[in-house]
Formats: sequence, structure tokens, C-alpha cells
Amino acid sequence: MSEESLATIDRKALSTLMEASALNDFQKGALKKKRRLYKNRISAQAALSKKKRAAQMLEAVNGQLVLKVEDLERQNETLRQRVMQLEWHFARAQHAPQGFART
Repeated sequence: MSEESLATIDRKALSTLMEASALNDFQKGALKKKRRLYKNRISAQAALSKKKRAAQMLEAVNGQLVLKVEDLERQNETLRQRVMQLEWHFARAQHAPQGFART
């Protein structure tokens, strides 16, 4: 019996198969131990695969967020420069003689 078939076979079906093949208690125990080992191996592989997919998804989201932060930083810098220009124009207008305000 292959590792995959041993790991995926129903417990009752395995018991029936062991009884039909007249295995002694030691052989039954060894077969059950192998089954558990193979099931654990399959489970570990599935968990690792799931973890890798999650990591890839997080990396993709992180990449998108980095681009968004860069865009927002550029917008922020543009707005800061615009505020400075407006403050400068406002200060000039405040100090200019009445009726002679320049822009």
C-alpha cells in the first residue's frame, strides 16, 4: 500500500483490511504508526503550502501599500510646497501698502 493510500484510507476500512490480512498486534501497531506518520507528513506539507501562500499574499499587499505610501508622500510634499507659496503670497499681501497688493 502506498503512503498516500495508507494516509487517506478510512480508519474502519484499514481495520477491516488488517483483520482480513491476519496481521499480528505488532504489525497492526506498526501499520497504524506508519499511517499516522504519513498523515502528519501530508498535514505538514499542506500547512507549509498554506503558510507560503499567505506570505506571498502579504508580500503583494505590502508592495501595494509601499506604492501608496510613496504616492501619498509625493502628494504631501506638493501640498507643503503649495502651502509655503500661499503663506509667502499672504505675507507679501499683508505687508504691501493698501491698494498696491501684488501677487
